[in-house]
Amino acid sequence: MPLFEYRCRQCGGVSEVFVRGAGMGTHAVRCLRCGSVETARVVSRFSFKSARPEKYSESFREQAAPFLMSRPGAREFFGEGGESQEAKLYALTEQIGERVDGVLQDQVFKKLEG
Repeated sequence: MPLFEYRCRQCGGVSEVFVRGAGMGTHAVRCLRCGSVETARVVSRFSFKSARPEKYSESFREQAAPFLMSRPGAREFFGEGGESQEAKLYALTEQIGERVDGVLQDQVFKKLEG
């Protein structure tokens, strides 16, 4: 039983509606702010959870975001369509973590082993 979001054409407010069953498209959704039934369903943002453990915490990503977004090419990277900014930030920090792990393995741990 999902939540759907509807934007009011009158006031611009967004209302979340809890849906029971598949018949949601058959009746009007009333705006919770102004009461109008002139609403349209919008694509909702969603969160995701990776199947593998994260390299970095959400707190680290939030702290690193301003720096990463200030880098050359970041505006284009984050502006490309498809994924949310949060999903792109997650993917980027995970890629950075993989590279850091590789450098540590090659430059530090191999020297300690040898």
